[in-house]
Amino acid sequence: MGAVIVGRFRVRQAGHIVDRDANYEALVLAEQIGASGGRRLEISRSLDMDEQDRRLALDTHSMVNEQGATVYGAIAEWRLSGVVLSIDLTVPARDLLGVDGYELTLESGRVDVGVVRSALDSIVGESLGGTWKRY
Repeated sequence: MGAVIVGRFRVRQAGHIVDRDANYEALVLAEQIGASGGRRLEISRSLDMDEQDRRLALDTHSMVNEQGATVYGAIAEWRLSGVVLSIDLTVPARDLLGVDGYELTLESGRVDVGVVRSALDSIVGESLGGTWKRY
């Protein structure tokens, strides 16, 4: 087994978006404030899944990084301890993104930890003792 590769960055801006007209919900975690560039993750899901989504295995969350790489069902497990968000990835996500997971530090005073937790609960599922459940 090789070394564990963890993507790390300080989250200086975070936003939880729910757009019923566009049928999606997303949590965006960004290193840069109000500018393009820098590291970022967008974790999202469709609000209403249809039969085609289920048939194509798209009836789950997706994760997109700053390079545009997208993986459905990327998150195997997540934990939020204080201001540190740890995300463990599924094998397909590891293969595509080139990391085993992420350790993100939410900048105090800029990022609302409660909003991040609530968004992850809604998009991915509740963290339960280090594992998550899908609704």
